[in-house]
Amino acid sequence: MSSPGLSLVGFITDQQQAFLHLRMDCVPADASDRALSAEWVAAKAKRGPPMPKAGAPDIQPTPAAVEPYITQLMQQPWVKATFQIFAVAKAEFKMVEIDPLLAYDLLFDEDRSKHHCG
Repeated sequence: MSSPGLSLVGFITDQQQAFLHLRMDCVPADASDRALSAEWVAAKAKRGPPMPKAGAPDIQPTPAAVEPYITQLMQQPWVKATFQIFAVAKAEFKMVEIDPLLAYDLLFDEDRSKHHCG
């Protein structure tokens, strides 16, 4: 059974993939190529400018002021256990610009979102 939702089809760059997404994951009122094309073009127009540094964040050393926190964090049992599980010999903490790393889901089920956010 379908439920209301939102789609970020405008972020799909390939037209055939966009059509497939709309036909398989959505319930379009009109599934003709012409209607799907209009939907896709309209969605792309709403995106705004592209992220200029997508996938390439600015990475800087952590400020000296946070070093005591990092030292304390590394002493926590759950952090030590995690490092052992993943066989991490040494970790580096850095200040990383977040915007270029954000990833988005293509579909948002409104009922499910309301359930989790209610």
